[in-house]
Amino acid sequence: MMIERILKHMNIYKEMKNAAIPLKLIGKKGEDFCMNAARLVNQQELSGLMEGLNEETISSLMDDPEMLTYLGKMNKKDFSILEPDRIRMIVECAGNEKLSEFPYEKIEKVLADKEIPDRIVYVYLKYYAFLEPKEELKKQLVASLDTCIGEFDVARAGIKIRMLLINPAFSTELLYELLKDEESLALLLKQDLMELVNYLSEFCEEAESLNKKQLEELSRHPKEIRNGLEVILTQIPKEWQASFLHLWLWNESLYADIPKLIRFLTGPDADFKKISNGKAAYVNTLYGNPLPDMDLYELTLEKTELILYAITKRKKHFLELLRKNGDWLINLDRNSLILDEEVYKRCLNLNTLNEQNLRDCEYMVVPWRKSEESLFSKPRVFEELKILYNVKAVYIDLYDHLAYSKSDDRLRVIRELIKRDCLTDALEENQIERLAETLSKKPLSRWMQEDLKNILDLRHETAIWILTFLMDFTELLKELTRDNQVYFLLHNQNLLNGCSGLPALMDKLLAQDPSWKNLKTELNISDAFVAENKSNIQKFIYEGGAEIMTSFLNRQPKKKEEIRRIVNAELLGKFMELKYHGGDLGREIAFPIKRDTEEIWKEKLLRVDCGWEIWEEDSLLPVMQIGEVPLRSCISYRNGPNCDCLLSCFDANKKIIFIKHNGKIVFRAILRLTKGSFVAADERKTIEFVDVTAKSKPCENKAEELVLFLERYYHSGLSEQEIRKAVNLTVMLVKEKAEKIGARLVLSSSYKNVLENKNYVLTNFYMYISASKNGSQYLDSLGGAAGVSASGSYTCNTFLLEAEERREESL
Repeated sequence: MMIERILKHMNIYKEMKNAAIPLKLIGKKGEDFCMNAARLVNQQELSGLMEGLNEETISSLMDDPEMLTYLGKMNKKDFSILEPDRIRMIVECAGNEKLSEFPYEKIEKVLADKEIPDRIVYVYLKYYAFLEPKEELKKQLVASLDTCIGEFDVARAGIKIRMLLINPAFSTELLYELLKDEESLALLLKQDLMELVNYLSEFCEEAESLNKKQLEELSRHPKEIRNGLEVILTQIPKEWQASFLHLWLWNESLYADIPKLIRFLTGPDADFKKISNGKAAYVNTLYGNPLPDMDLYELTLEKTELILYAITKRKKHFLELLRKNGDWLINLDRNSLILDEEVYKRCLNLNTLNEQNLRDCEYMVVPWRKSEESLFSKPRVFEELKILYNVKAVYIDLYDHLAYSKSDDRLRVIRELIKRDCLTDALEENQIERLAETLSKKPLSRWMQEDLKNILDLRHETAIWILTFLMDFTELLKELTRDNQVYFLLHNQNLLNGCSGLPALMDKLLAQDPSWKNLKTELNISDAFVAENKSNIQKFIYEGGAEIMTSFLNRQPKKKEEIRRIVNAELLGKFMELKYHGGDLGREIAFPIKRDTEEIWKEKLLRVDCGWEIWEEDSLLPVMQIGEVPLRSCISYRNGPNCDCLLSCFDANKKIIFIKHNGKIVFRAILRLTKGSFVAADERKTIEFVDVTAKSKPCENKAEELVLFLERYYHSGLSEQEIRKAVNLTVMLVKEKAEKIGARLVLSSSYKNVLENKNYVLTNFYMYISASKNGSQYLDSLGGAAGVSASGSYTCNTFLLEAEERREESL
């Protein structure tokens, strides 16, 4: 038994190997089945074919032994039709259907016909071969099948629909989009319509394809349209016919356009290019040429869509504007807001525009982002779009909540807010509603001038917070005098309830403010000290001082003693005594300072110029915030990496220049009084031999001289033009200061490209790094942070000095 079994397996292996049938099929089909199939393949001499087929195709042929016999018969006739790829394709397409169910003669004829592509050979065999079409008809069927095979469901279609493929239109792309739509295919059974579509296919471009709406339009008047097109196409050169038909089909007024086109092309002003060279030109012609002198051929897609909308919706006034301003649309930036279809279709009536509006559109460009969707939520007048098109959504939301009946009143309110940039995205919907309610009574500026005038340095953004959150505390608001008091209240609203006025709030702060309680404990401030200096301490807390100094102490615990001394001086009302302690200024810069010079240095200059305010600042709390205002920097008291240098700003030789524009601090720079020299230390002499031959008196030695140095600037929210304005105001102020104290003015090189006064030139200069009571200090123009070891020494760098003075020094 064992031997017989081994011999059987050897015979199966040999037979299948010779037949090129994969041995793994034994496990799927069984030994006997595979043995019989292999013998049949070998008898029919088909092993060469099998070698070119995949396992799946071989398996299917094994299930249809009669088809193997058919293939063997063809093979014996020495047909070259038994190409593996062609056999694989027909077997795959047949699926579970046995090919041997078709007559042998039909299979042989179809396989032998090389004009039938492999991918349609099965479909042709099953649905068309029995018709035995003549050669010309067969070629058309094959061409149509080859085009439609991926979209047209031949099996689902009835015989009448299948026979539509004898029409030439099916071998083009013209009907490609409709091949899955049974209703459209049924329409094509109408002979007049099918003839019209065949006619169109002769002229249309390869990529042209009808949609359902176009086909239905054609089906209503096929004869009339065909007759009209025959007249029209005789008037259009062959090379332009496809372009014309593309535009005619695109417009989808297929029957209605025919008589208009005939009249135009057979009339005195006939010009086939006007109806063949672009959508805008085509529609313009059909609608009576409302834009006769405008070049409509080279317009971008966005501009073309605007023209089409205006013409088809008969926006006569707008079209008249375009006629009078012919180059406006051509030169318009493609990102102009007016070209957004959401604007002219949903939001803006084009007929309301005037010539000034057209000019405004030239700069209303939104290249980086789409305008806020809320802008298009309702119809707008042009002035609304002009103001709101490029602002944050919060402004649009607030604008739409304002209760004024006239848009002019709403615009007046919102324009002021946009100019001041005083709204934040953090406002929630209920807060916007509350703010809109107050601003619907009067604009922000009137609130500030009438109801909040007691707050002398009130910023517009702070006023917004008042109107949003603090209008329930009117009596308390009357007692406020400083902007930072409002800021403090906003962060401590939980303390406001039950306070009849400012005195009650002050008492509450002293007892409950968490920052003050923490600071008092950390700095060992006694209750007796608090009692003696209650008023100053309340003011300190109210202006945010406790929060600022507590945050800084948490960040710099090693500075506790310095902080204690500074805070105590502030609470005692003696901060300026600490800052300008007798003799500190001269010791810091190692240079003798006359008493009157020091007094001039301590004076704080302030100048106002058309909405700009510039001043010198040396008070505790404003200077503590230079790392936060006007923008966050590395010496922020909260989390700046160099905040250990912050207390050096309270050295006697340092001040801060602040600039406020439209009520908001936008610019700051550190001002340092120090000394400097044009020569290195080894060349610097304090006494020299007299020149006995000189007739003039000996010159005073200027090896070292008093210097007023303006560090680099920090700004926020300023345009390039505004930066130049701020810089020049600053230089004018510090130059005035330098002249008063008799010091040479030296500027950071960062001012070079923004300074209007070109008399300043880059010069190598030795700058003295003053000693600091803080130890470390931050010097932007001298490499950043400087420690104790660097203090009391000179460093050479490139600075801006006045050219005339520099030349005199060289002489």
